[in-house]
Amino acid sequence: MTEFDLAAVAAVNIGVFIAAVLVLMMQPGFMLFESGRALGLEAEFEKRRAIYFDEVAVLREMLDIPQGTTWALLTPGDGAVRLANGNYNFTQVLDDLGFVPNAMTQEQIDRDVPWSEWHSVEALPQMDADVVFVHYNTAAGWGPQSLIDGFEALLPNWCDFLTACAAGNVILIPGSS
Repeated sequence: MTEFDLAAVAAVNIGVFIAAVLVLMMQPGFMLFESGRALGLEAEFEKRRAIYFDEVAVLREMLDIPQGTTWALLTPGDGAVRLANGNYNFTQVLDDLGFVPNAMTQEQIDRDVPWSEWHSVEALPQMDADVVFVHYNTAAGWGPQSLIDGFEALLPNWCDFLTACAAGNVILIPGSS
């Protein structure tokens, strides 16, 4: 086992899951293979890649994620909700853990939407997933409360429109953009 000991995680719940995903994203194995090749570091890349996938396997076993568990990544905005179909390392970790994008996100991927798309707040129920991650921009001074306030301004009682809320599977995540 590497420095990141997944077995030390005491309780498996969605909060622990998101913390583990964030730690996995910070692992040094998260560099592109082509970058490793360009720098002559293919062996180091492969070593770190193997460590990463070993840790993913341990986390998958701990979480016992049912096949077909969907994810969505949302951000409130001025009169609309951004649905992200990719977020670099974060969505890669979700994919590696066996999660799949919800139908609306998959449709964006199928249309080759580069990163995300803004949708009317009326489409919020179609953005629902088994696990919904809601991104807030720390660089813009946002925090968890400003994120909740942003959704409430868009649609009062917004959480009532997401089954993920009822299941306790809406996770607020910080980011810099």
